[in-house]
Amino acid sequence: MPKITVNRVNLAYEILGKGPPVVFTDGGVDVPKETMRWLAGRMSLEYEALIYDRRNCGESDVLFEDAPSEFELFANDLHTLLESLEMTPAYLWGGSGGLLVSLLTAYHHPESAKGLLLEAVPLDNPEFWQNMAQGYYIASAEVAESGGMEAVFELSNDWCNWSERFKRNLAGREQFLSQDPVEFAAIMRRWAAWCTSGRAHLAGLTDEELGRISAPAIIIPGINENHPKHTSEELHRLLPNSELFSREEFFSPVEIDRLRELQVDWIDGRYMAVYAPFYDSLMKRVEKEQS
Repeated sequence: MPKITVNRVNLAYEILGKGPPVVFTDGGVDVPKETMRWLAGRMSLEYEALIYDRRNCGESDVLFEDAPSEFELFANDLHTLLESLEMTPAYLWGGSGGLLVSLLTAYHHPESAKGLLLEAVPLDNPEFWQNMAQGYYIASAEVAESGGMEAVFELSNDWCNWSERFKRNLAGREQFLSQDPVEFAAIMRRWAAWCTSGRAHLAGLTDEELGRISAPAIIIPGINENHPKHTSEELHRLLPNSELFSREEFFSPVEIDRLRELQVDWIDGRYMAVYAPFYDSLMKRVEKEQS
C-alpha cells in the first residue's frame, strides 16, 4: 500500500475504482485488511473505494497521542486523510469498532460525511467493556510502567498482541518501542476510562450529540453476541436520518445462519459484499437528491 502523511503519521491506503467516494473502516485492530476487499471491490464498480490502515494497527506508523479515546484519534485521522486525498465528503462505512470511528467522524467533522453505512453496533454489556479496558488498555499500561515498551511489545492476551500486529512492519515495531512508557501508560489509562463510561457502544456520544448527526445512514444489525440486534435498534432511534435494515426480510433462515457463521469469525469478508446493493440504494438516493 502507498502511504500518505496525516497528523504526523504515515497512513497506508489504497483506492479502488472511480465515482463518488466511500471509505471503509474495519473493526478490531487485528482484522486482516483483505476482509475489506470483498465489499470495497464490489463497490468500486461504481464508486471510488478507499481502504486504509489506522495508526498503531499494523501497516501504518505508530504514534500514541492523547485523546478522549482511541476511536477519537482514529476519527481525526480519517477526516484529515479524506481531506488530504480530496475525497470529502465521502460515504463512511464502518463495522463494529469501525462503526464508532464513522460516527465520531460524522459528529466532529460533518463536512466529511455524505452518508453513513453502518454495520454491527457493538454490545452494551458493561462487563464486556470492562474486560476490554482491563485486558487491552490497563494491562498495557501496567506492563509499560513496570517493564517499559519492550515488555509491552511482548504482551499477549485475548485482547491484544502487539508483536503480532507489527510482525510485517519493522519500522512500526521500532516506532512502538520508541514511545515514552510513562506517557503511553497515561494514555492507555485514559482510554480505559472511556471504555467503561457506559456509552462506548455508541462512540461515547450522548443522545443529544447523536441527534445532531444529520447525514443519511443505513444500519445493518449484527448477528452475534458481541453485536446484538438491540444496540443497532437503539442507534436507529437516536440517529434522526437513519434506516434500519432487516435481514429477515431478504434472507432465509438458512442464509442468515450462514451469514452468522461468517461474521462470528470476522475473517471471511465475502458476507460483507452481500449487503452492497442495500448500501448502494442509499448512496444512489443521496446522489440523486444532491444532484
